[in-house]
Amino acid sequence: MKDQNCPASAVPTAEASKAVVRHFFEVFSSGDLQRIGQCLHDELRWWVAGSLPGLSGTYDKPGICTLLGGVAAAYVGGALPMTVVAMIAEGDRVAVELQCRATLHNGRVYANQLHVSIELCEGKLWRVREYLDTAHCHEIFLAA
Repeated sequence: MKDQNCPASAVPTAEASKAVVRHFFEVFSSGDLQRIGQCLHDELRWWVAGSLPGLSGTYDKPGICTLLGGVAAAYVGGALPMTVVAMIAEGDRVAVELQCRATLHNGRVYANQLHVSIELCEGKLWRVREYLDTAHCHEIFLAA
């Protein structure tokens, strides 16, 4: 997915990159879309694996914020808490394993495990590749 280089010249340390990603998932877990957006680079490209309509594909910053806002409205409490299980980093690249769990207003429970590959630029998420169980997403969000 690396279609160009980040315009920033300095590459952060692995620990600094992990701190940015850890902070992002703390903010993400709050459901505060404005703060989530502040963590995203203006040239963000966020790709979600699979072929699930309405979820899989590539998003820019406004697109991912719209998606997150729509999904968050389905959760009791308006947020999807994410728990970082493990991270590996090298410079501005971070691989993170996550677990999430939230109850929807319809009573279904969304509980998924994800792997997310992140490239940072200027201290913000810039290129994201998200892998998750899309069959579970379909079952919880779309199945009758």
